[in-house]
Amino acid sequence: MIRKLLLLLSPPSLLLLFIYAFIFCGYSAIASKVPHQCIKQRSASGDVDKRHDVIAIGNAVRDHMYLFDSNEDAEKALLYAVAHKDNAPDILSRTSSKAWDDAGGVAANTVADIALLGGDATFLYSTSSDKESSFFQNHMRKMHVNAIPHFSKDSYICDIDIVVRRGGSSEIIVRDGCSDKIADSALNWNNIKNYRMFVIEGYLLSDEGFQQQIIPLVEKVRQHEVEVVLLAGNSASVTKNKAAYLKLLPHVDYLAGSEDAILALDDSRDEDPTIEDVAISMMKDVGVLIAIRSNNTALVVEKAGAEDLCGSASHDAFHCMNHQINLIYIAHSSMYDLLDDTGSRDAFVAGFLYGRLRGLSVTESSHLGNKYNTYISKRFGTKAHDNLYQEVCYKKK
Repeated sequence: MIRKLLLLLSPPSLLLLFIYAFIFCGYSAIASKVPHQCIKQRSASGDVDKRHDVIAIGNAVRDHMYLFDSNEDAEKALLYAVAHKDNAPDILSRTSSKAWDDAGGVAANTVADIALLGGDATFLYSTSSDKESSFFQNHMRKMHVNAIPHFSKDSYICDIDIVVRRGGSSEIIVRDGCSDKIADSALNWNNIKNYRMFVIEGYLLSDEGFQQQIIPLVEKVRQHEVEVVLLAGNSASVTKNKAAYLKLLPHVDYLAGSEDAILALDDSRDEDPTIEDVAISMMKDVGVLIAIRSNNTALVVEKAGAEDLCGSASHDAFHCMNHQINLIYIAHSSMYDLLDDTGSRDAFVAGFLYGRLRGLSVTESSHLGNKYNTYISKRFGTKAHDNLYQEVCYKKK
């Protein structure tokens, strides 16, 4: 025993121990210099946050995509399909040069993009049919999303026809409308609290039962440091359910939607309010607001923290108002480079949220959202660049 101890204390053994210690310390020093956005976020207590990234609830949609050789052909087919809505799928499939089906929906697209960027995503939806659910579930899993159906007799997966124009806006034809319902079994706060971000699709607010359950649910999960994101529906849906939106807003951290949808939430009596005015007025309720504007830009508004950010970094389009509100204007991809804008709004929001999940600032996350939106706008469909997250993690400061 003493002999073994003497061997351990011999000069060669001590040298080896010194080398091992040097390697370990060197590795720790290198690891400490890895950009913060590549490391798991920490909770308020300072412990590494081991929770999953994001969970979302929303409508499950089956997108029927139709691509035409020319915009003229697309316009003719679209006009005829709208006039003969019952026969739209047959008309569009016969006249298009290419047709394919995909899983879709506002919240579903957003979490799918987050997953393709490298996030850990789960999507909860309701349906009454195993057959229609299997298509949606399989397509979401191909995009690395854990899609979990909750069966309800009042729910169904809706079908949407999308006419894709080359270099322009896509047109959407909703066949029968979506059920806008989520089964009660999906609203389990014990599951949701295991995620760092909870995404809610605004279309669900048309269901009175959901309206009654969502605020108590959100209050519970926020006590566990879960950030809440509300994705606004279209302007018609927001207008119809405006009261429900306004009740929920004080309980969310992020609000995202089109410019028209955000304007529909205006509670002032101004005859012609600007999107900037409406966004700033909503800062009393939400922490960050994202408005995707009709002029191909995004407006991101953030409550200023304890430090005034007006003098930080070199962002030309970065403005500060009253040292309390930060406005960030982000340009989308150039219209000259635009190939297909299908899902581009969802892509911007997904890139932004992924940046926040990885510890980026609101400004940095906005630029990531723009980068991701630009990428998919130059391709048909909504497929992501699987390695884009590496550009975020290893970007030079």
